[in-house]
Amino acid sequence: MGPGKALQQAIASNGTVVATIVARDNYVIEETSAALKSLDAAIARFKPDVIVAGPAFEAGRYGLACAEVCKAAQDRGVPAVTVMYPDNPGVLTHRKKTICVPTGTSPTEMPAVLRKMAQIGLKLGRH
Repeated sequence: MGPGKALQQAIASNGTVVATIVARDNYVIEETSAALKSLDAAIARFKPDVIVAGPAFEAGRYGLACAEVCKAAQDRGVPAVTVMYPDNPGVLTHRKKTICVPTGTSPTEMPAVLRKMAQIGLKLGRH
């Protein structure tokens, strides 16, 4: 689904995208507790080696949501990575608690960004 298909191509035979979770950025920010309960359920069900969120590029609320998910995943013992523009509020808010690959502002960078995300995600998954 969406970037998950392209991420799977970037991962190739080195791993598998086991699920794509879709959540509105406003929901994650405004209903954080409920959103994180859903994250807990997804972690229990899919038992991921790593969680990737985004890419958010310059989208502020989406960046905040991606960073919140990554922080929560890491708090639960699951490595996580996101990608977004360095001035995104998600980076500015959770800079010390999340691994974030920097991007430009344009989604035209998607293929290169997903390759970087895949590389880091694979490294995190291998510990």
